[in-house]
Amino acid sequence: MISQGFQDIVIEPIKKQNDTATKYKLYVFGDPASANLWTTPGVYDTPEQAVETFKPKLRSELKQRILRTLLDGRDIAFSLQKAFDLSDI
Repeated sequence: MISQGFQDIVIEPIKKQNDTATKYKLYVFGDPASANLWTTPGVYDTPEQAVETFKPKLRSELKQRILRTLLDGRDIAFSLQKAFDLSDI
């Protein structure tokens, strides 16, 4: 899924065997993987926290699709190409 010149994102729900809470792991792939400027990879307590780490903010329709998918317990992958809402910039 690597997009030419744009980073790709994967967010996955993770649940440890003895843990009742689901957490959400955010990965960044692609060039420049070492110079990620748009979000902070890591583990988040809620899908909303993972989505809110993006600067600038994600487009609202993409944000809603991400949240629905994660709340359904599924991974989501998307490109940062055309992912941002640039109206506030």
